[in-house]
Amino acid sequence: MSLKNLVIGALVSVGLLTANLSMAQNGTTTTDAKTVVKKDKKDIRKDKKDVKKDDKDIKKDKKDVAKDKKALKKDVAAGNKSAAKKEAKDIKADKKDIKADKKDVKADKKDISKDKKQVKHVVHHAHKTTKPVK
Repeated sequence: MSLKNLVIGALVSVGLLTANLSMAQNGTTTTDAKTVVKKDKKDIRKDKKDVKKDDKDIKKDKKDVAKDKKALKKDVAAGNKSAAKKEAKDIKADKKDIKADKKDVKADKKDISKDKKQVKHVVHHAHKTTKPVK
């Protein structure tokens, strides 16, 4: 074996070892990276679906509040205390639902952002550490 072939072989081995160590340091193998990306993309889809559902619920609850407020005004004007009390209770429940749905939307959007960053990081890092050594 010539010295040139020996040096080239050693450099290739060092390059491969460096790439493998880099991946090991980050705790990410190519298989792990694919699993993480797949899981995060699934989470993103689920969270987007949840946001859409919560937005729909918020719209519905806001319409209910508006309808209940009109009914409350009529009941108060008519002196119907029991009906007014029921409408006030409905309004309070709808507002509580709106608040909870808004909180869920905020949490889901935060999760979406976190998962997107994770996917971007893992994909970028996987590409960076699995480049062939020249």
